[in-house]
Amino acid sequence: MEEGWGEGGRKMKNKTEFEYRGRWWVPEKPDKKFSGVLRYSQLDGASLEIEKYNIDFTELKETFDKKKEKKLKILLGETIDGKKITLLNCFETSTTMNLPKIKRSIFFVDKILIGHHFEKISDIKFKKILVHFTNLDEWVNIHGFKIKFSGKKKIKFHIDYKIPSIIKTKINKDFALRIVFEVSGPSSSMVQKEACIKQNIFIEIKHQKEEKNLEDFLKIIRILQDFLTFAIQTAVYPDILKGYTQSNKIEIGDKTILNPIEIINTSQIIDLKHKQILPFQMFFSFRDIYPEFKKVIKKWFRLYELLETVLQLYFAQFYNPKLYPEYNFLSLVYAIEGYHRARNKGEYISDMKYGNIQDLLIKAIPSTLENDFQEALKQKLKYGNEYSLRKRLKEIISVLSEFKTKIIQNENGFISKVVDTRNYLVHQDKSLEKNAAKGNELYFLTLQIRLVFEIFLLKELGLDSNKINSLISQRLSRYNFGSELK
Repeated sequence: MEEGWGEGGRKMKNKTEFEYRGRWWVPEKPDKKFSGVLRYSQLDGASLEIEKYNIDFTELKETFDKKKEKKLKILLGETIDGKKITLLNCFETSTTMNLPKIKRSIFFVDKILIGHHFEKISDIKFKKILVHFTNLDEWVNIHGFKIKFSGKKKIKFHIDYKIPSIIKTKINKDFALRIVFEVSGPSSSMVQKEACIKQNIFIEIKHQKEEKNLEDFLKIIRILQDFLTFAIQTAVYPDILKGYTQSNKIEIGDKTILNPIEIINTSQIIDLKHKQILPFQMFFSFRDIYPEFKKVIKKWFRLYELLETVLQLYFAQFYNPKLYPEYNFLSLVYAIEGYHRARNKGEYISDMKYGNIQDLLIKAIPSTLENDFQEALKQKLKYGNEYSLRKRLKEIISVLSEFKTKIIQNENGFISKVVDTRNYLVHQDKSLEKNAAKGNELYFLTLQIRLVFEIFLLKELGLDSNKINSLISQRLSRYNFGSELK
């Protein structure tokens, strides 16, 4: 795409980059405006450059000095043709000084809200937010198109579109979720060369009673992002966010319309090379879980409340695909250990009984040892009642039931290989090096652990054994994993 100035002084470079030229000010001093350019790209984030005009910025600098930090929670802006912009959490990163004037000042910008001015952080509340994720349309895979082609001598195309029904559910007692369909119809021109109907799928998140702050919505969006990443088995990112609030509405006749506010979270890293994933390539699509969709969403959010740290260990492999394979292995081992600890606790004896034993063992530590060594032994005794990794794996595998033979052919060999590899990587014990998995063996061992963990996630979501069995079988056959698993 060629560069050019678009709506609102917006200079478009491509779909993921833009520039806004306009005037900028702090809410407390609306009469002191500064010319500057807001730049954004998904690769580099956002920055505001106050341009090299001979303007006195003393009052802006005084704002920093009073706060004793080079940060502004809110900056307001207006583009050259009147578009309103709110910038959040702006840090000054560089300044070219010409005392008492400032020739140029550059700010890092955390979030951009396009379409409205918010004077205070407490004012930034929304009734609902619509979010589009990468590969969301492919995951839902519902459309309203009927396309017919006919004619041998005279070619005819007939395209019929009916917007699909909204899909509704609840996240919890406070927030509702809807899958909604937006469509843009064909345009007409004096010389008609084409006609296009385009459908986009969004997830709408709405508080059922009141407007809520932006961070509440962003937390929900992150949990949904991880759910879709789990389902699609590749990193998913929110690439469009639109917020709606009563403070940005228009009245048309007897109707009230909330104008959308474009929200750009510049700290959200988006993979610019993300590719389209088709439904048959996914772990499961919306259609696979449609009958249980409402139940699955509720359970996912409850699970996230209980196991957020454990799930983050699992998702590291998707959002950081260039991590060393050893790190992926360890992350999944820690995740499965954490899951077992959260769900089964895993203690040899009761805490009360172990407390008495622990006291005796601590007293038995020779006082002649170095203090650091004594403390290290005490720390080990603190967790001495917890199951070992070997015992946790045995318990985990014992409840896999009919899924076990699909993933693990030699239970004892698998457990020993995981334990030896973990111990070698963590402790660098040379005596375990020959038993530790490396190369392709490490890859497939990691895959086995991942599949075991994913089975438990599917069980947590309430899917029945037949559905889980079907999804795992399709996964193994689709990627020809089965013959490599030991």
